[in-house]
Order: sequence, then structure tokens, then C-alpha cells
Amino acid sequence: MTAAPPTLRMLWESADPADVLSERFGFADAGSAVCWLRDALWESWAIGVDDCERLVMSAGNVPAWVTSDGRRLIAKWSAFPSLFQRLADTAKLTMWLKDTGLPVAAPIPAKDGRLRAELDSVSLGVTPVIDGDLFDVGDPAQVSEAGHTLAALHEALAGYRHSIDGGRPTRGEQLVQDDFRSANLLHDGTRIPAALDFEEVAYRTRVADLAKAAVLLGIRHHGWEPASRLVRARFVDGCCHRAPLNGRRTLRTATRHLRGPQRVRLGMRTHRPPCSRHRHMIGDAIGQPCSAAGSSAGTAGGSAFRTGQLASIIRLRDSRSA
Repeated sequence: MTAAPPTLRMLWESADPADVLSERFGFADAGSAVCWLRDALWESWAIGVDDCERLVMSAGNVPAWVTSDGRRLIAKWSAFPSLFQRLADTAKLTMWLKDTGLPVAAPIPAKDGRLRAELDSVSLGVTPVIDGDLFDVGDPAQVSEAGHTLAALHEALAGYRHSIDGGRPTRGEQLVQDDFRSANLLHDGTRIPAALDFEEVAYRTRVADLAKAAVLLGIRHHGWEPASRLVRARFVDGCCHRAPLNGRRTLRTATRHLRGPQRVRLGMRTHRPPCSRHRHMIGDAIGQPCSAAGSSAGTAGGSAFRTGQLASIIRLRDSRSA
């Protein structure tokens, strides 16, 4: 049994967590959720839960911080069946990245070898807690290292041959992390021990992923303030030091992926993106002025920098989270 009821909180939504736990996930209270989780982990992983520190809810996901035999683990479940295949595919991808030597939090296999288990109408996975603090965009050394890490991920992901959620790249695209920012990066004071959360991976050009990451690098769970010009420049330099952009990886190829609807759904809530601010950030991140970006976009099929058309830069897979 848990020593005390776990803390309940929302990751980014402004809602009462107790109400969300009940209405969205079907648990009367935190104790009921922990009892279910304890049974599920023992049945599928043979993991005994000694304590559950907190439950954090985000859209249809609930990560739970638990302790088992002195190990700190995160057990995360999703209540959105439409995401189950993607979650299974990205779990396999994360394990593959670990095997290639990339710093990730790889899933712990269940007793039968599965990386995720579908039970009681949810998809559940378990990962170890990686020691470290959230990435600090104010530390120049960390920013440079983050750029290097993104380049390493690009190089590795280019070699992944399995489909994610049935998708396939078009010409010039490859698999990219698509959510590379402070909330998904850890730093232990000397290095980046893990890049987290590959559930948003997508097929994009490397430069599109770099542009998005450079602008949103400092974002955690609240607020969408773009990174400063100095931070963007240092981050891009770090990335290009390992993997220089060639002539084909230009801003023109990126703008094809920066179009989207006027409004953006982040999980269960709709936001209007600060597009007028971000559009200049993207041009700066790649080292080209916004006017040149607009010209390039026009030849690629319309102006990609009109207000409301940078939705893909700040969305969290709206089509899969509704």
C-alpha cells in the first residue's frame, strides 16, 4: 500500500485534477487509480509498487511516479485508443535509439516482452526515472550541447526503417523528434542524460525540426515565449557543428511543413498561436530574414508565413489528441 495518497496535478491544463481523474479517466479518487496501477504493474511487469508519489494528467495521458524495490519508475498510461498504435511504435523506436547509444529513457519490457500493455481499455508503459533537472535554456553550454544532441538524433532517426503509425516520409523527409524543447530534455550538470517523449515523432525535413526546436527550445509546460536570438544562434551552431545544413536543407524546404489551421489544439484545449512573433523567429533560427522566407514559401506553394499558418510549429499533434 502507498504510504500516503499521491499528489494530483495537471501538466498544463487549467482544470481541477480530481475532477479530471474522475471524468476523463474513470477513477473515483487518487487511491483508486493507484490500486488499479499496482495490480496492472504486477500482472504485466511483475513490478510491485511500494509508493506512488504523484499522478500528473495531460490530455488523455497519466504519468505516475512510483517506487519499486528502491527503483524510481514512471508508469504512464493513455486512455485514447486512437493513439495506441503510435504509442507501441514509438516505444519500439525509443528502445532502438537506446540500442544505438542515444541518451533516452527506454521502456522496460513487460513479462511477455511487450514494451506496452493494453489492458482495461488503456495503453500502459513503464520507463525508469532518469536523474537530472530540466534543461536550462539560460546555460550556454547546455544550449550548445542540446544542438549537438538534436543533430545526433537526426542522424540516428534517418536510419530507422520501421513505420510510425502507418506513416511514411516523402522526398527529403525523415523521422524527427518534433517536440525537442526544455520540457523533454534533462541535464545532470555535466551532460544531457536523456531526451524524453518521442510520442510526437513525425516525418519532416531536418531543417523544419531544427527551426521548430530553435524557437521553442525554452518551453516547458506553461507559456510559449520563444527563445532569444542569442539562444537560437547558439543552438543552431551546436547542431550544425555536428551536421552542417547543406544546400538542399534550406528554409524553403522547411516552410512546406509550417502551414496549418488558424487554431491549434493542445490536448483538450484550443489556443491561438502567437504566429506574428514566431514567424520571424523561424527565419532567424535558420539564418535567413523573414522576407526571404516569405519569398521562398511563395515559390513552394503559397506564403507559409501568413498569420495562423505556423500551427504545426506549436501544436502537440492536435489531430490525435482530440
